[in-house]
Amino acid sequence: MNKVIIRPVFLSDAEKVTEWLNQLVKETPEIVEHATKTTVEQQKLAISSSVWDLRENKAISLVALQDNKVVAKIDIKKRPKEIDNHVGEAIFGVLDGYDEAGIALIEEACKKSKEIGVENVVYYMLDSNQRFLQLFKEAGFEEVGRMYNYYKRDKEYFHRVIMQKFLNE
Repeated sequence: MNKVIIRPVFLSDAEKVTEWLNQLVKETPEIVEHATKTTVEQQKLAISSSVWDLRENKAISLVALQDNKVVAKIDIKKRPKEIDNHVGEAIFGVLDGYDEAGIALIEEACKKSKEIGVENVVYYMLDSNQRFLQLFKEAGFEEVGRMYNYYKRDKEYFHRVIMQKFLNE
């Protein structure tokens, strides 16, 4: 495998991000809360709508590319209120087989988040996603809580796991 490149997401990445997200949903539906496929148009809109937050230092959005393919993506967005705008909430996914790229992406995103004033990063996930739980632990996050029966898909309940990393430690 070739070297992993970590860089900001660009509008021109919409097609690659769409392919990545659709593959991610297909591989492991519990990775995302709403396991539905997406379109290039939807991704263009999502990338475009995040530009304001990026320019105003309210968010970061990075991808990990390998062999000219998006293998992982992370967004960290600062909370909107003054009392908690030092907190960044992460949205993350990595394709199966690219865990090292995923860990590198999480670590780089934490560094970039610190540059925009984030001191505390949180990530919410389904408890059935043991792979991501391990990835975040390897990137220095701790499990700080669970919300029981938080998610319900069909008739099955899932717990919401809260992962957290203080960037000033």
